[in-house]
Amino acid sequence: MPKIKNPSTTQLLPKIFAINRSIRGLMGLKLAEIGLYPGQDELLLALSPETGTNVSRLADSLRIRPSTVSKMVRYLAAQGLVERAGDPHDARLTFICITPSGTEMQRRIKEVWQSIEQGFREMDDRNRVERDLRLIEEFLRKPRSSS
Repeated sequence: MPKIKNPSTTQLLPKIFAINRSIRGLMGLKLAEIGLYPGQDELLLALSPETGTNVSRLADSLRIRPSTVSKMVRYLAAQGLVERAGDPHDARLTFICITPSGTEMQRRIKEVWQSIEQGFREMDDRNRVERDLRLIEEFLRKPRSSS
């Protein structure tokens, strides 16, 4: 096991978690203004106005359980943002299609995302922030070993 030279390095992960909670909280507030909950924005943005998709494919792309997608779809369908339709090739599957209201909501979601991103872009050292985020993304993409 590697020896920790500087105890302050153990404070990095709690800070990352705190930043994540803060951003999710901010997103939650902004999404509530347009009538959505966190996660529903990502689901709506994953849908194409031209084609539908099934629940399992949507769950895979969002990296969440199909049961979670089904619950979100039920809420979004009640809002008139998506519709459920039977798969013409497999009666066991349900297709999720975005409605015109859902397409309009996609536009509003993109505005929310852009407004939050703009705040980050206005930071004094934006280049450093973007570089650091790229490094974090690279780290998270590396395959993990079990040892």
